[in-house]
Amino acid sequence: MALNIDREPLFALMESQNRWHGRSRTPPAGYVRRAGYLRRLGAAMESQAAVVLTGARRAGKTELLRALCDTLTQQQGVAPAQILYLDLEDYRLAGDCSVELLAAVLELYRERVNPEAKAFFLLDEVQNVPAFERFIRTHYGHPDDIKFVLTGSNSRLLSSDLATLLTGRTLTFEIHPFSFGEFVTHHGHAPGDWEGADYYALTGESWIRALFDRYLTWGGIPEFLREPEPARRLQEYFENVVYRDLIQHSKVRYPSLVHELALYLASNVARPLAVNKLARTLGTAPQTLRDYMEWLARAYLFFFPRAFAFSVKRQARSHPKVYCLDNGLVRVVGSAFSPDRGWLLENLVAVELRRRGHEIFYHRITDSANTGECDFVVRRGTQIVEALQVCDELDDPAVRDREIAGLRDAMEAYDLHDGTLLTRDHFEPEAGDNIRILPVWYWLLAGNGE
Repeated sequence: MALNIDREPLFALMESQNRWHGRSRTPPAGYVRRAGYLRRLGAAMESQAAVVLTGARRAGKTELLRALCDTLTQQQGVAPAQILYLDLEDYRLAGDCSVELLAAVLELYRERVNPEAKAFFLLDEVQNVPAFERFIRTHYGHPDDIKFVLTGSNSRLLSSDLATLLTGRTLTFEIHPFSFGEFVTHHGHAPGDWEGADYYALTGESWIRALFDRYLTWGGIPEFLREPEPARRLQEYFENVVYRDLIQHSKVRYPSLVHELALYLASNVARPLAVNKLARTLGTAPQTLRDYMEWLARAYLFFFPRAFAFSVKRQARSHPKVYCLDNGLVRVVGSAFSPDRGWLLENLVAVELRRRGHEIFYHRITDSANTGECDFVVRRGTQIVEALQVCDELDDPAVRDREIAGLRDAMEAYDLHDGTLLTRDHFEPEAGDNIRILPVWYWLLAGNGE
């Protein structure tokens, strides 16, 4: 094996990362047991498929892996020695991440820890290993009886190579930053404080509004929640993802253009993007811009829903709208000194809909006599099943009429029985025409964020 590491130091590293000798784990301060993810992951352990956890950096994948180890040992009867965890971002492995390293780790584990029993091999940030897909495929279904659980911070983890080699043999879970419910739990309020409670019971709780204001402003990336002023850490996070996951890893031809584009997108969330016009402004080809947008989406920094149309061609011609992974990044990275609160609310709703696993589009009013849109329509299969509109305040009657008109147009276009208008504070569960008006914070908690 052409490795710059000896077997004994390698095994010492493996022992330090694992709990084979019954050491208990002390969860970090503010730990939140992400019950929804753990329930689905626990069920996935019963299948033969390789399990893939993907999503943005610092979204909590590593802590979720550690919690999964607890679930396996405490609820599913798995012995600690059956679990092999390897953190591929450990500084002690710098320069040694290779399939040869993975083979050496597995060999040592089988020799010294678990010679024959079923093994759960948890590989954290596996995209750091070139050609890791072939290592997984070699051992998948092998008599060794290994269950693979992989994490990665770039959708390259779901590359065509992995898809080809493990066709139909993977279960994928996209991990997101904290939902508002998880954020509330992190700040010391047990789910019993709010789950199942109606609006009138919650609206008098001042802590809900205070926490929602912080969540709206600074987002829910778990690692930064303990920071009193997380702006600097969020800025560093953004720069690291752009340079590390995109510019360095993908060897982009115009690195300054990627950075400029990312800044522009963070400054224009919740707005349609005219790609051709922006390409002229930045002095580049539209296709180059589309490629860079795709890379930013693969790093989970942004996502770009389009206007819904039954024609795929018309849908592809629509302007994509811009949404960002986390509101804290919008506030810190965007050029606006104080981002519009309505845009922040809309971005928050977009992120939550994606967290809930929905496929989202926006709806454009096609009546030539009117202009406007409905912010979100949700597709399930081939059908639009839900319409949601987002607005900061409804005090101005003209604003109320405009927002309801856009929502009603979507309801009529897709034959929906009801629709939801989300605002900062307004509560009107029966606003007429089967439209309900809810505060965003209440809608977030009612969905439980799972």
